[in-house]
Amino acid sequence: MKGKRNSYRIKEDQTKRAQVRKKLRVLDKAIGELPQQLKSPLILTALEGLSQAETGQLLGISPKAVETKVYRGRKFLLEKMDKAGF
Repeated sequence: MKGKRNSYRIKEDQTKRAQVRKKLRVLDKAIGELPQQLKSPLILTALEGLSQAETGQLLGISPKAVETKVYRGRKFLLEKMDKAGF
């Protein structure tokens, strides 16, 4: 009985890993499709950990503009993921 449970867990883990890989591929593609004016603020704040003020300084835009661009970038990514079934 233990062998069957372990086999089931392994298959379940493999399925989960495959789903995660697929989701990451879709997300990576969606990030690549982001317009640059949305991509830079999103990456600087979400991935690099900069504040909106710091990002605005780097990009020469206001913190409010950064906030708006990050919102639009996330919305863009969510729509792409939704269309892909995630």
